[in-house]
Parts: sequence; structure tokens; C-alpha cells
Amino acid sequence: MLFNDYKDNLLDKPSVVQRWCPVCSDRATDEHHVVQKGMGGVSSETEKRIPKIKLCRNCHARAHSKHLHFQWADKWLYFESGQPMSDQHAWELFGRHYSPLKIDTVEHVFGGKNA
Repeated sequence: MLFNDYKDNLLDKPSVVQRWCPVCSDRATDEHHVVQKGMGGVSSETEKRIPKIKLCRNCHARAHSKHLHFQWADKWLYFESGQPMSDQHAWELFGRHYSPLKIDTVEHVFGGKNA
């Protein structure tokens, strides 16, 4: 097991790269690693397996402040929490409240497998 079962389940899923933020529709400027690498980083092989979602600066900041969460369920879903919490905790508590990304996306895989 690389991270934990929750995070391992997110590896090798498609990355989302587009011009507009799939959460709020502003211009997408920042690449967000759906599985955070941690202070020590990860190997280049693992890096290739981590999906990325291109977000606007504001949504990217919300994701890193633990207010914006992503999950894969045959497509990418997101949830905005009122208080900071881990992605796993948000999914366990509010999984049924997650929504599909707001705008149609073009999904690409960088390394890893196409899910």
C-alpha cells in the first residue's frame, strides 16, 4: 500500500486539464495534485500515477485549506465543506453530497493507466 486505501484508490485516474476551472468556471491556472505528495515528496513513478485537476487560484487555495474535496466515482466529483477536513473524512461523511464537475472536461492521463 502506497498511502492508504482511500488515497490508493485515486491513483491512476484521469487528470483534468482545461482552460476553465471545473468547479467555478474561472480561468484555470493551477495544477492541483488530487493525492497530496507530502513533505517528503514521492518517487517519479508514483508522481506519474497521481491525477491532477487544473483549477483557478481560488479553488486551488480552497483545496489546500481542506475546504474543497475531489473523489473518483466513474468520473470526478467535488464537494465544498464548510469547515476544514481531510478528503477521506469529507467523503465518509458527505459522499452522497458530491457533485460532478460543473463544466464538461477534457480528461487526459499523464503516466498511469486510463481509468
